Amino acid sequence: MNPATVIDVQVLYGSKTLAGTGAGKAFLPKLIEQCASVPAQALAAVDLRKTDLVTASFFRSSFKALRDYGRNQADFYVVHLCRDKATIEEVAAYAGDVSDAFLFGDIDGHGEIVRPFLVGALDDKQRRALDAITELGEADASTLFSRYPENPPLSTSAAWSNRLAALSQKGLICERVDGRSKFYRPIFKEIRHGV
Repeated sequence: MNPATVIDVQVLYGSKTLAGTGAGKAFLPKLIEQCASVPAQALAAVDLRKTDLVTASFFRSSFKALRDYGRNQADFYVVHLCRDKATIEEVAAYAGDVSDAFLFGDIDGHGEIVRPFLVGALDDKQRRALDAITELGEADASTLFSRYPENPPLSTSAAWSNRLAALSQKGLICERVDGRSKFYRPIFKEIRHGV
């Protein structure tokens, strides 16, 4: 999936160091404004490549908040473009503390996201659900329940449904509704776990 918009954070924010909860909260409306034209089910790329450091507190109050806004109110997904080790370590520490995960990657000269990876933590069952969706391309909870039996056996597909909903809420898979069923597909064909 190619991004519908790429937000150059250093230009928009005006500094290479992004730190503090208050500053992050103040920056969030600018990020939301930049995403106003992102269509439903599309991808917004937050370009952090020109920044020197994004602290965990700034990330939480701006970029996590943007991801949550995209998932809960505007129906778009967020990927972060970043190569900076210190920033990724800040995000990883925060994500590990709150059992969350965020999409990161790079962008090539054609505007395509390349080398996507997760920063943060997924529990084993969420990781299994993400791997299954990536393997199948698209599926619903009933399909995963049938194709990936568990030991001890599950009695219904409800556990798979909960896992898929959690991954969608984290912006890691796309959700589409078809009648009474929800189908999910990966945002990227391959996502590495960790840098």
